[in-house]
Amino acid sequence: MTQIRHILLASDLTERSRCALIRSVQLKRATAAGLTVLHVADPGLTTELAEDRRAASVATMEAQLSEVSAGKLRRVLIRVAVGVPVAAIIAEAETRDADLVVLGEPGKQRTKELFAGTTAERVIRQSRRPVLVAKLPSGELYRRIVVAFDRSEAAQRALATAIALAPRAEFHLVYASQDPEAGRGEEETAGPHVLLANAAEQVTRRSAYPRARLAIAVSNGAPVHTVTSAVAAFDADLVAMGTHGRGRLQAALFGSVAQQLLAVSPCDVLATRPQWRE
Repeated sequence: MTQIRHILLASDLTERSRCALIRSVQLKRATAAGLTVLHVADPGLTTELAEDRRAASVATMEAQLSEVSAGKLRRVLIRVAVGVPVAAIIAEAETRDADLVVLGEPGKQRTKELFAGTTAERVIRQSRRPVLVAKLPSGELYRRIVVAFDRSEAAQRALATAIALAPRAEFHLVYASQDPEAGRGEEETAGPHVLLANAAEQVTRRSAYPRARLAIAVSNGAPVHTVTSAVAAFDADLVAMGTHGRGRLQAALFGSVAQQLLAVSPCDVLATRPQWRE
């Protein structure tokens, strides 16, 4: 059963991290999870300067947290680490046994072709924890969630995590068929639709919310176009997708597809790898 017991927010202390902070506090309250707010400082400073930077970073995070929380929060830890951001974030997620890592959107000056080089994309690739990239400020929990769903283990984990985050949301599962014959009618889509429905039912049955509202759509076309079209049609506020997995119906989102979705999605993005094996 997927549960959100601890959330790790990685903040660079800029305004871009504000959306991520607002979302992290919101999800913490909704799930009763613990929260660690982490800032990674540059290495190589003198001891005195490093301590000054650490104190200033802690003060900034405390002020930002107080500003957005509108009340006292319990089970909150503020941390400053020194080192390479990606490695430090992943290490902190493991130390805290985080069920979710929350990051802000990269700077707008970056093009989607350069997205692979951002901290967010590298954390998604290297961390075994689900990663949420918060793009939009919102005072509400997620209401409409599009899930790129192909029955792969990673996609099932993405659905399970999204349900744990927002069990009362509407979930629109979309599958981009690469078969040119698919999508022509009910008979052509009945096969994959049934397989997808069965896989989704298994996910909800294992969750704490077996009555989650799910709708499944099978479309013919490229994955990025299929998902972004669904986001626009449903006015979604979250896209959930799996990475690094392979399903029998279709390869799970990976590489350039995941990178494009991270870059072009107008709403928040949740990315998960397959469940790790101890």
